[in-house]
Amino acid sequence: MGRSRKQPHSPSKGDRIPADSGRMTFEKRLIAKFEELSPQLQAAARYLLDHPHDVALSSMRELAREARLPPATLTRLARQIGYPGFDELRRIYADDVRRYAAGYRSKAIALADASRSEDETSLAAEIVAGVARQVDAMADPQVIRSLVDAAEMLSRARCIYCLGQRLSFPPVYTFQYIHAIAGGSSIILDGPGGIGFDLLRHASPDDALLVISVHPYTRVTIEQALVAHRRRVPIIAITDSEVSPLVRIANRVVKVGTKSKSFFQTMTAVLAAAETLAAMIAMHSPEAVLAGLKGAEDFFADGKIYWTPPGNRLSAAITRLSQPAKSHVTRSR
Repeated sequence: MGRSRKQPHSPSKGDRIPADSGRMTFEKRLIAKFEELSPQLQAAARYLLDHPHDVALSSMRELAREARLPPATLTRLARQIGYPGFDELRRIYADDVRRYAAGYRSKAIALADASRSEDETSLAAEIVAGVARQVDAMADPQVIRSLVDAAEMLSRARCIYCLGQRLSFPPVYTFQYIHAIAGGSSIILDGPGGIGFDLLRHASPDDALLVISVHPYTRVTIEQALVAHRRRVPIIAITDSEVSPLVRIANRVVKVGTKSKSFFQTMTAVLAAAETLAAMIAMHSPEAVLAGLKGAEDFFADGKIYWTPPGNRLSAAITRLSQPAKSHVTRSR
């Protein structure tokens, strides 16, 4: 008896996803099976989850080129999750983004025109358009809902511990600065000699941790967030993907885009999310905010933190500057 030849994997009838299933069904299944995928299939899965509009508007070869993967990888991923091929998967994304097509079509045309030129003006236009697209995507109802839920949880915290390393530090710093000036209690887990994280030993379930990290995720940030998770500190994460390691441990997740035409990812949407959370938290306790702002203004004035014209009479100085210069010619008597 000859040995049977090993057949390539294809989903069984029970594994197949119904043809009328939508994008959410596919993405939930993809996230659930993510850890079981090979590294190459994980890279493909991450790209599809992070760029859903591209899936609908681009060919398989274009997607593969952007993701820096062989086209066959996308087909293998679709079959692994339960679709006959990539075309069937692409079709469900097309239905999901059709209502946004008009707005994105104009941007796609503008970018296509700019790409025909290689001068610096065109490159700048492409980068700015990409950044604007990430911020525009935050108006999606799911993102707005995640911001509302995150702000509500943060507003209940006795103290908000803020964690972010490397490129994620500026938005963490911005959030803590705004929140503290508005009278909130918040601490950045950063300090000389690596002792900043020691402050978390005072945290309890009555507090909260705001953690920010995007791909490639800083190892220290993930490890420190895991410590907070073990201490049962509620975690609110701002991150860039459904398969971010923070998603598994966070109580609330705000997902924003970081894709850019530049060689480096953009953090503009991340910063916008941090600023939005700080502003929304303030809305939960307006009296405390007013008191905090009054105290901050008094302190800044006493310490002369900000520049003001001599005599602190800004309006008078502006009036004087706006008047025509007097003639230096002396009158003869």
